[in-house]
Amino acid sequence: RFGTRPQALLRVTSPVEVAQIQRDLYVEAVTSAVASGSTLLQLAGQVAQDTVRPLQERARLHG
Repeated sequence: RFGTRPQALLRVTSPVEVAQIQRDLYVEAVTSAVASGSTLLQLAGQVAQDTVRPLQERARLHG
């Protein structure tokens, strides 16, 4: 998921390198969280649509 960056922290030679690696880890974590959230929202939307569809059909037939 984060590749070899955690291991790269063990080989840094300057505070700037530490900051760069931490930044990269943070950006990857945020990107992953946003992607996961997006997937969950898409799934929730699909479940809602699948749940409503039979109710709408029943209302159309008996309404």
